[in-house]
Amino acid sequence: MRRTAAVLCVTSLAATGCLPDDTRKPPGRLNVTVTSDYPRDPAGFETADGWHIEYDRFLIALGEVALRGDDCTSYNDTDYLRVLDARSGAPEKVSTPYALGACDLRFRARPPPEDAVLGQGVSAADLAFLRLPGSDDFAKDTGSAVYVSGSARSGIIEKRFAWSFRLSAQYDDCKIPAESGVHLASDDEQTLDIAIGSKSFFQHVPNEPLAELRFAPFAEADDVHGDADGNVTLDELTLVPLASDASFDRWDNFADYLYTGLVPKLPRYRGSGTCTIGPIDEGGHGPGGGGH
Repeated sequence: MRRTAAVLCVTSLAATGCLPDDTRKPPGRLNVTVTSDYPRDPAGFETADGWHIEYDRFLIALGEVALRGDDCTSYNDTDYLRVLDARSGAPEKVSTPYALGACDLRFRARPPPEDAVLGQGVSAADLAFLRLPGSDDFAKDTGSAVYVSGSARSGIIEKRFAWSFRLSAQYDDCKIPAESGVHLASDDEQTLDIAIGSKSFFQHVPNEPLAELRFAPFAEADDVHGDADGNVTLDELTLVPLASDASFDRWDNFADYLYTGLVPKLPRYRGSGTCTIGPIDEGGHGPGGGGH
């Protein structure tokens, strides 16, 4: 009889779990999604200085979502990354954490592990490409969290770009003006969207989501400071000086501004919210660093 019960328990595990009763209240459910603002029809966008920009690849590894806090009870582990095609305009799932209470939200962007979940339109070859180790002025022997390639055209002039960003960033204490974090009641279901500001690479002014878009500094990197071969590289961007403006004081050159100033701000909490951005804290505590 015991053996029969054990067999029934194993065969019905997916349905019942055969686990001890959980005396806690049923949790609330948070559907975390990502939506990119990249225009698809027609593709691309215009800059204020007369360039038309289109992407042919735009990958970002995002996830490791956690709901935390003194008044937050987490019910499950969603500590994995998802590789997303940021050219897609449709909302796409990141993860579904369950919790109760007033919770702070944390998520991360970093080079993906081998078992990262692939989003719609993302291939195993894309994952392998992001995992390929490389080095630049900002990181050494690591994969990429963000990769973008495409073209910019002005009249008969065309410039190409293909940039890997080997950053690791943690987003903590996310909030919008009217509300900080997430409040989940028992059996509640909410959706929280992280917007990807696909045009952010070309923002002319830091810390201004609606700042003008300009491509002239990138064209100058190739034509004036580089080899004028039509390909704008990160190495060429390091040779472009920044405007003598106090708002640019924290960056050494244009590549630094792009890599450490603009790219970490691609994900935008609830579209217009802010998070504290810092290095990844493997211990689970909040990071230091600035906000956006």
